[in-house]
Amino acid sequence: MEGMDELTGFRGALRLIDPKLSQIAKGAKEAGVRYAMQAKYLRATNQKTADELSAVLNQAYQSDLYKKGEGFRGWIFYEDNGQYVERE
Repeated sequence: MEGMDELTGFRGALRLIDPKLSQIAKGAKEAGVRYAMQAKYLRATNQKTADELSAVLNQAYQSDLYKKGEGFRGWIFYEDNGQYVERE
């Protein structure tokens, strides 16, 4: 999705938003991040899902979608025991 508004609740989203995720989204918005992505990997742990998402994004960066030397930055978070953890 483009923008962090759905994750931060700025648009008054109807669903309840996890306050921890909302804080991460607010920080991302303040840092100028324009897009958010949600990944789902059936029968895999959240950490494994985060690892697979990282691999997909790294492959996308190596593709023709990005010009050689074009900047790319992002963060991947996943839930682990009720806490959001940044994938290293």
